[in-house]
Amino acid sequence: MRADLDRAADVVRLATRFDWSWTLADLDRFCELTGWTVEERGSRRVIMTTDLAIDRPESQAYVDGERVRYISIDVTDRLGKQEAATSPLPGMWFTQLCDRLRAHLYAPNQRKDGRFRELRWDLPTVVVSVCGSARDCHVLLASPSYQAEQDYIDEYIIAQRDHDLDTP
Repeated sequence: MRADLDRAADVVRLATRFDWSWTLADLDRFCELTGWTVEERGSRRVIMTTDLAIDRPESQAYVDGERVRYISIDVTDRLGKQEAATSPLPGMWFTQLCDRLRAHLYAPNQRKDGRFRELRWDLPTVVVSVCGSARDCHVLLASPSYQAEQDYIDEYIIAQRDHDLDTP
């Protein structure tokens, strides 16, 4: 099983310095900058091959018309269910990648623990998240406006749940 954490950290550094307007033209420029290849363009998703040294070097951008909402980047191989049950690798990958990013991005704005872990940095032009599960690790690069929408939805759902729990 492989992880390309150094290259993943390089890609995040490039993303934090990139002049994002979150359009499809930006995605093409970012692919050119990183050396990635667009393999398929759909109405909602763009699939790219990355240069990360893993079994399936793939990235997907989720789009709405000409707007890019976020990019999901596989940075590790995906363990099978049996292997994931006993392997410490995904946790180690998550921690090691987060350590590399902290050196560049400093303290994260958000942290989620549990079965699906996440560290998130909210920057002016990009929201960077490292996401880890029992089977793999990936990076999300999100448009700040898209992330704000998602945060609002999450807060509303939590408020509704809490209200329902408090109502007899």
